[in-house]
Amino acid sequence: MMLFQHHNTGIHLDSGSTFHLRTNEDDFKEGSLQGIHGGFHYASNVKGRELYQEGIDKVFDSVCKLDTRASDNVNSLSNMVQDGFDVFMDTNRENSFFVTRNGTTWRFGHHCRVPQKAED
Repeated sequence: MMLFQHHNTGIHLDSGSTFHLRTNEDDFKEGSLQGIHGGFHYASNVKGRELYQEGIDKVFDSVCKLDTRASDNVNSLSNMVQDGFDVFMDTNRENSFFVTRNGTTWRFGHHCRVPQKAED
């Protein structure tokens, strides 16, 4: 299997996250960013925050919240499964998660800074 980087997005796959998060407006499809009626409150290990925008991200075509103060882009593993992504991990083959939808596979590897698009 040949692996290569799919954009320099810095997206991390997080099994504990309950929503997808992006740090930059440029990470969203043009025209998709919109307000969140009443806002969205989340808490992390740093503090609680109110978010007021969400949209469709360019890489995974999923709804993501926007937090320009966050340090990392995060995808929720459970939300990806709920959104129809297939997730595969086999530590005997490689210490990575492979996330697939519509014939495209991304690799989230151990010590991997960015997700990499995987191809046969």
